[in-house]
Amino acid sequence: MDRLYDASAFFNLFARTDQYENFVGQAVLDLTQYELGNALSKKYKGDPAVMFKLFDDCIDILAHMRVLGTGGIERDVIATASSTGLTFYDSAYVVAAERHGLVLVTDDAEMSEAARRRGISTIASTEV
Repeated sequence: MDRLYDASAFFNLFARTDQYENFVGQAVLDLTQYELGNALSKKYKGDPAVMFKLFDDCIDILAHMRVLGTGGIERDVIATASSTGLTFYDSAYVVAAERHGLVLVTDDAEMSEAARRRGISTIASTEV
């Protein structure tokens, strides 16, 4: 099963497991590394050594994943955001999963519901 991980599902699975083969060959968006960096900088702002170590680990994993570009899908993304109430970022994951025929891995109930209404299969990170 080919999967697209949103940033929160990636981060949650990354934090729970050392079985990184779950990520190899799977997909993320080009936005994901920035979302991960944002989450890590917020969570570990008082401990930069841990923040940098975890970010480097994430980057190492991302190097073994397919990175899908968001260029060219912006109009579909904003239309999806408008029709679903999702953020632009979350809508990008829904549109990319749909376009590439991927299962969307997300722990966001709203995003999961919006994706399912469009016929996109979703699973939570706990189901990987």
